[in-house]
Amino acid sequence: MMAKKAGIEVGTFFMVSYPGETEETILRTIHFSTRLPSDYLSYTLPYPLPGTGLYKKLEDRLIRDEWKMAGHNLLMFRGDFSQVKLRFAIFKGIVQHRLRKNRYFWLADGFEFVTDNVFKMLR
Repeated sequence: MMAKKAGIEVGTFFMVSYPGETEETILRTIHFSTRLPSDYLSYTLPYPLPGTGLYKKLEDRLIRDEWKMAGHNLLMFRGDFSQVKLRFAIFKGIVQHRLRKNRYFWLADGFEFVTDNVFKMLR
């Protein structure tokens, strides 16, 4: 990667659980993101901020309006997945990334297999 050769650290940022996403697309995002050669990885949930198209689309499904809490990966609207399931997905992605980054590929593969199945069982 050219950035690494130039001494630049690379960070990646992904959103999970955008309206319309499925379990499969969330897992695909995590699998893709954890295989990138990035130094830092972050995930967030979508935040329908007032005045945006997403806010208008989800206005009748909002469950909290404390926008200052948005940085805590709190679910702000009723969707297809629980807060527990989404936090697990974020935790799973961060751990998988760290395992791969530190070259524990055999452990990362086993962790991915087990946690994919746990993720699918959560509501």
